[in-house]
Amino acid sequence: MIPIILLVLILNTADSAVGSQTKIQLSFEVQGGAGIPAEDYLNTHVVSGFGIAIPMEKRLSLSFDLGYWESPVKEVPTKFYDGHLKAFPLLASLQFFLSHQNRINPYVFLGGGYIFSSFTMKDIITIPEITIDQSVKDGPCLQGGLGIDAPISRSFRVFTEAIYFYRKTKGITTITDLNFGTSTEEFPVTLSAWIFQIGIKYFIE
Repeated sequence: MIPIILLVLILNTADSAVGSQTKIQLSFEVQGGAGIPAEDYLNTHVVSGFGIAIPMEKRLSLSFDLGYWESPVKEVPTKFYDGHLKAFPLLASLQFFLSHQNRINPYVFLGGGYIFSSFTMKDIITIPEITIDQSVKDGPCLQGGLGIDAPISRSFRVFTEAIYFYRKTKGITTITDLNFGTSTEEFPVTLSAWIFQIGIKYFIE
């Protein structure tokens, strides 16, 4: 549902720009870097993603990005068992360029979206009648940050960004007991992190 809404927004934005006879110079982006989680039970991890940016005005653009990261998780009593957490944030952000020159251009951005999460537990020893599983709820997220981009050719620019990603959610522990049935227990999870990344933009002439 959300990807369809984003596609409609992209098409409406492009149609509006064409109607006002504004030159559209879309850019495609790929990026990668490191995420430093706010919580100790998540390790520093590699982040990656790709997206598209649509110019709205001379200094304002709208970007849509799909990211990915995976982090080992340390066991925390009453919370997580050892395992791996995967996340796929789908984000829309407004970027405001502080200058719009051919050289280095600093910018700020703010946005939000929806994050899809999955958690895979490592094998644990239990009695045969009991099975334990854990998951993390999907939901909305926010981000904001600073960036700088610079040209390397007519069609390509490189950029670097410092981002604060915000997301608080719930984890769910599901215990299935063949003798007593299934029970669930929720616990708080913080996925917030500082993200530092670099990337490259390709502009369509």
